[in-house]
Amino acid sequence: MKRENLFYLLILLTILISRFAIMIWPEIDIKVFGMIIHHFWFGIVLVIGGFIIPKSAHYPKLLLYGIGAGLIIDQLIFIMLGAGKDKEYWSIYSLLGTLIIVSIIYPFRMKLINFLALNRKDRTKFSFQHNFT
Repeated sequence: MKRENLFYLLILLTILISRFAIMIWPEIDIKVFGMIIHHFWFGIVLVIGGFIIPKSAHYPKLLLYGIGAGLIIDQLIFIMLGAGKDKEYWSIYSLLGTLIIVSIIYPFRMKLINFLALNRKDRTKFSFQHNFT
């Protein structure tokens, strides 16, 4: 499977698994000092982790970026609308917003892979190399 398709599939599966888990176990929140930590923030941590690991680790980076992006996308509109409880998470605005974002990402998935340096080609056009001899 091509990397861009695997990346997109990871996003979709992460969203579906997240939605399914919240449907099965509603109103279970992770709280730290009384604040609810949404899975959006775990996605941010995973994407940052993707930036930290070496460029040579293509598939671990792909996993971190795909799963992280899926977690972020799943709750992005929900959080933009002020978060709340499961009622707001399952609102038409949250569902349609997630669907629209996923639909917009699909045609740009190859550009995202290139931007995140997940392709196997050398990205010398973006690097600054100079021969000082």
